Amino acid sequence: MQKTRPLSVSVDTKLEKNRMVIHPNEGFDLGLMKLEYDIDVYATSDVNSFVANELESEKGSIYLENECGNGMIKISMPMWNKLGKPKQAILLADSHRICIVAK
Repeated sequence: MQKTRPLSVSVDTKLEKNRMVIHPNEGFDLGLMKLEYDIDVYATSDVNSFVANELESEKGSIYLENECGNGMIKISMPMWNKLGKPKQAILLADSHRICIVAK
């Protein structure tokens, strides 16, 4: 399983509910090389529930954009609220599954 360092969370009110945007450097850390991926999104504050596959996922997407600052993740307002309005998050990747973990 691959993961990012802690990323600063930026809320983008124009993003669709389960869409995330990260810098390509963070994408590289997750083994992502294309500009866009359709993924299963998991959102939690408990890494163990993701590893144990105890969470329900939602369909979503992740985009790699140079315009997104290095060390930052852009998420939608609904996802930010679901995560408890974190200032930081990490991403965990396991194949087509991406988990955003509130820090």
